[in-house]
Amino acid sequence: MTVPALIISGYTVPARAALGIAQTYEQFGGISRQRMLDGSLIEQVSWRRWRTQLSGAGQVPPGLGGLHGQHTLACVAPHTAGAAINQITLPMDARSDAPLAGYATVMRGGAAVIEPSAVSIAGRVVTVAAVAGAVSYQCAYYPLIAGIVTEAQDHVAYAEGRWGWSVTLEEL
Repeated sequence: MTVPALIISGYTVPARAALGIAQTYEQFGGISRQRMLDGSLIEQVSWRRWRTQLSGAGQVPPGLGGLHGQHTLACVAPHTAGAAINQITLPMDARSDAPLAGYATVMRGGAAVIEPSAVSIAGRVVTVAAVAGAVSYQCAYYPLIAGIVTEAQDHVAYAEGRWGWSVTLEEL
């Protein structure tokens, strides 16, 4: 998969500012777990959202000074989702300008083999072309997240001639 450009609310971060880019995704939210008298565990979920953290370094400044508030982030790291059937509901919107890849897991000789398969998307539902003998399906996509920037930092290392930066965004 080709890595797409990092775009934040229409602003494209220069490629030379994002040479060492990394991105993580994590879910967070209103979750509580309680043990009952018999020791069984009950999980109560009132809401879930996504948080993503990006960091990078490059030869030129990223131009992210003063970044705060609400933004739409076109992500640069692929996220994956899977299901036992060939229709997968994505947890986040997918970028329309970035590639989408589908895979089927087939058992061959006792080993799980992952095979590429064609995909189509409608909204957040991805359909992976059915493969004979498949036991599960997955897709890789680049998310598009509307959220609020909760943290933004930048720094410069003059001796190395590099600018570094990081951004944290939480889904609305």
